[in-house]
Amino acid sequence: MRALPVWMLILGPLACNGKDGVDDSADDSGVADDSGLTDDTGVELPDAWDWCPTEAPAGQSGWSWPLEIGDRALYCGSFSEGRTLLEEIDTKAQLRLMAGTLQLPTEDVQGGEVTLPACVMMDLGEPGLITEGPGAVDSRFQEYGGITYYTHNFSIPMSGPNGESWELALMINGEDSGGAALDGGHWDIDSGLWFSAGLCEGSCDTGYWARLFDSCTFAGIDTDLHTFTFDGGTLRLELRIGASMASTEPAIFYRAEGTLDGTDFAQDDYWKLIYNPEHHHFSRDAIVFFDDPIGAACGISALNFDPWGEEPATRIQLVDCDGAVLESRTLTDETWEVVP
Repeated sequence: MRALPVWMLILGPLACNGKDGVDDSADDSGVADDSGLTDDTGVELPDAWDWCPTEAPAGQSGWSWPLEIGDRALYCGSFSEGRTLLEEIDTKAQLRLMAGTLQLPTEDVQGGEVTLPACVMMDLGEPGLITEGPGAVDSRFQEYGGITYYTHNFSIPMSGPNGESWELALMINGEDSGGAALDGGHWDIDSGLWFSAGLCEGSCDTGYWARLFDSCTFAGIDTDLHTFTFDGGTLRLELRIGASMASTEPAIFYRAEGTLDGTDFAQDDYWKLIYNPEHHHFSRDAIVFFDDPIGAACGISALNFDPWGEEPATRIQLVDCDGAVLESRTLTDETWEVVP
C-alpha cells in the first residue's frame, strides 16, 4: 500500500464521516464504455446522456474558491465487499457531473446553498437519476504545519424517473492552492486532490451508501496484469488498484482480452467488466461479458485469483448472459505482473 500524505491523515476521517470511501486523455481507449463518452467528447452531451441537467454549477454571491468541473467528470460505480460477484452486475452505475466552474467558500461554511447539477445512469442507455433542486455544502479550512487544507462536503438531492428520492454525497479535500479541478481522475497524491462520492436511497443519514463512485480509468495507476491459460484459450485481465487510508483499496477492472475456442475477444466496456474482490483484494473474482456470444457462452469468469497463487485455486468458467455457470475449463497456467 502506498504511503498516505499527512493531509489525508488529518482531513480524511473528518470528511468521510465514517463512511467508506488526472487527465485520462492520453490513456482513454475511446471505447471504455457504451455510455457515449469517448475520446472526442465535447461540451455537448452525448446522446446517451441527453436527459441530464443542462444548467451550470453555481455557488453563492461572494464565493471565490473555483472548482473547475471538466467535460470528462464521469465516475464509475465501484464494487462492494458486501455484494457477491453476480450482484455487482445489477449495481453498475455511472455518475456524471455537469461541466462548469463552481465558486465555493474560502472560509468555513455550514449548509451553504449550492447548485451542483449531476445525473446517474443505472441502466445502460436508460434515463436515471437527476439532481432535484439546489443542495448544500459544508466547507472547512484547517491549518497544519503551516499549510492550509480544505474540505468541501456536498449533499445533493436527486430523483429517479418514477419520482423516487436519492441523495448524492460528494466530498473533495486536499492542500489548498486556491481551487481544484474534477476531471474523472482517481485521487492524486502529488496534487493532493481527494474525491469521493456516494449515492443513497432516500437520505445518506441512514449510513448506507447504495453506490460508491470513483474514476472510470484510474489513469496514472499501475496495472495488475493477470494472465490465464486454460483448456481452449487464454484470458488476460487488467486491474488498476488505487490507494486507501484503511479500507479495501478502490479499483477499476479496466480491460480484458483473450481467446476462446479459436475466437479472439477484447473488452473495455465498463458495463461488461464485472469485479468483486475480498478484503484488500487478497482474492479476486471477475466476469468478462463478450460483445457477441462465443458458442453458447456470453462471457467468461475467473474466480479466486490472486497475485500469490494461494488456495483456493483459480477457476475459469464459461457463463451465460446472466453470469450463471455453463461449464468449467481446466486451468493450465497463470501469471501476474504489475506494469506502469
